[in-house]
Amino acid sequence: MKAILFALSIALGSAASAQIKHAATATVLVHGNNEQCKPTIEAAAAQNQYASASWNSANHLAVITWDSTRTTLSAVLKNIALAGYDNDQYLAPDAVYAQLPACCQYTRTAKKAPLTNGASAHTSATASSSSHSPAAENTAAHALAPVINAYLLVKDALVNSAASEAATQAKQLTAALAAVDMKALAHEQHMVWMKEKNSLTEIASAIAAINSLEKQRVQFAALSAHLYPVVKAGGAGRQLYYQHCPMFEEGADWLSQEKTVRNPYYGNQMLTCGKTTETIP
Repeated sequence: MKAILFALSIALGSAASAQIKHAATATVLVHGNNEQCKPTIEAAAAQNQYASASWNSANHLAVITWDSTRTTLSAVLKNIALAGYDNDQYLAPDAVYAQLPACCQYTRTAKKAPLTNGASAHTSATASSSSHSPAAENTAAHALAPVINAYLLVKDALVNSAASEAATQAKQLTAALAAVDMKALAHEQHMVWMKEKNSLTEIASAIAAINSLEKQRVQFAALSAHLYPVVKAGGAGRQLYYQHCPMFEEGADWLSQEKTVRNPYYGNQMLTCGKTTETIP
């Protein structure tokens, strides 16, 4: 198994540098122990040649880029899990994790059920709309995981000043909001969710229908304000940072997986404007 994993990293590593069409990008948590895990993680992401990853061993965050017409973030993360590395959506099969080199065996803290060794990642555009989409995976770490994933993709699109991509991801967010299983939420979070769900859905739908980047950003500020109390009430299965920009609309906030500030309200104009005001475990 070790030899197979090593061969995988060598044979497929070059795919990560290939140019990806119709690119979508997300930053996700992928567990690993040190820099020696990096080649295997990145090679696993690139297995279908429609995706690539850049994994940071210091903070365990991977920047995933994929062709949104040929595969999904969920499919890429499934491949990474099948290579032995737990992440935001999937746990690695226990047997595969056990075969990782000792130096790459990290502390496993996630609580969801692991994948089976026979699992496979669906990579076609058709699969992205099937029951294997992030919003429908029953292996999600938290009932709100698909919502947070979609929200972060909207945020990333605004960071990149990509209005069309923001609208596309907002449509996915609207679907994710509708698919939340309220019964899986703890009581306090359930009550807050009931209060905020309609506003979140209306705002996400508005972003999806807007072509103006400036108007999308105004709506995103409102979206973040309504999502924050939901996440605060019971978490989201991962650590998030609540960040603040003092200049946009007399002050606006957002949620991020990265402690480093990447401002969605001004993009490259003032990319690092703002600060982290709270860490939500």
